[in-house]
Amino acid sequence: MQQLKLIPVSKAQHFSFILRSQARSPLNQLRVSEGLSHFAFPLTTIRGYLQFFEKKPEYQADNDKFNLLIEEVDKTIRLYEDI
Repeated sequence: MQQLKLIPVSKAQHFSFILRSQARSPLNQLRVSEGLSHFAFPLTTIRGYLQFFEKKPEYQADNDKFNLLIEEVDKTIRLYEDI
């Protein structure tokens, strides 16, 4: 009987292997997408509030800051949509 040779593997390599093997499962892909949607929903809420306050007269001086924040939220949402 041939003996198997064990190859040392780091925890990171092991975790990466498990993630890749589980990612192939359609059920796991669905779970991941559901988890990401739970994260994206609050981002769209934040974006809505930023747009709401951006239009208020008392915040007109901070319009450039609101635009920057909205752009960053949009970038984050696009990142999650691409996953």
